[in-house]
Amino acid sequence: MSLGLSAHGRAGLQFSFCIVLLFLSPIAIWAQLTWSRIYSGPDWDSICSVVETTDGNLIAAGTTRSFSAGDWDGWVLRLDSTGEIIWQHIYGGPMDDEITQALSVPGYGYLVLGYTESFGPGSFWAFMLDEEGSILWERALSDGYGGPVPNSATITEEGTILIAGTAEGDGNDRCYDIWICELTPDGTVLWQKTLGHHWGPDFWECREFWPSAVRQLRDGGIILSGGTFIWGSQTTWFVAKLD
Repeated sequence: MSLGLSAHGRAGLQFSFCIVLLFLSPIAIWAQLTWSRIYSGPDWDSICSVVETTDGNLIAAGTTRSFSAGDWDGWVLRLDSTGEIIWQHIYGGPMDDEITQALSVPGYGYLVLGYTESFGPGSFWAFMLDEEGSILWERALSDGYGGPVPNSATITEEGTILIAGTAEGDGNDRCYDIWICELTPDGTVLWQKTLGHHWGPDFWECREFWPSAVRQLRDGGIILSGGTFIWGSQTTWFVAKLD
C-alpha cells in the first residue's frame, strides 16, 4: 500500500520525524553522522520509539494524521540499515489511536504499546508484530476513565514485560497516578497496580504522577522515575522502588 510518504520535508504547518544514525568511536569524544532521513506526509506525524531488529534493520513506531483512518492512528515502519523503507503499516480503528512505545521481544516479535479509543473507552493498547508487521495478538485494557497510557517498558530477566504509565484515579479524584503492569510475551496480564498520593478531594489539590522510565534491578525489584506536581506548583522528579 502506497501512503504517499515523503522522505523530504514539506512546506506548511506539520510535524514530521527524523531518524539520525551516529557512529560512536571508542577513542573519540564525538559521534560521526552516518545518515539521517526525514519521513513525513501532508499532515502531522511523530515518532516515539526506534528499536533494532535481529538482522540490523530498524523498527520505527509512532503516530500519524497524514495516513490515518480516524484523527490519529498508529504508524510503524521497518527501515533498512541506510534508512530506506522496507515496509510501513497503519494500525488502529475509526477513532483516535496513538503509539507511545515499541520494544523488541526476542523469540516473539516487536511489542507495540499505546492508547486507543477505537477498541475501548480510552484504553491501554498492546499488540505484537511479526517480522512483516502482521499482528500476532492484540489487547486493549481500560480503567474505565481515560487510560492507562503507557510511557515506558522493559524486559525482565524472566522474559516478561514491565510497563509503566499513567492512569486516572477513581471518580472521586481523577488525578493521574502511576500505573504499572506485567505482561507475558503472549499478552497475558500477570498483574497491574495503580499507585499515587493525593492531598485533597478537589482536582486542583491533587498530586499527579507521570512516570517516564521503568527498569528491573539486579535484586529483582522495580525502579520507577518520572515527574510529579500539584496543580499550581512546579514539576519535580520522583524515584520509587517497588518489590
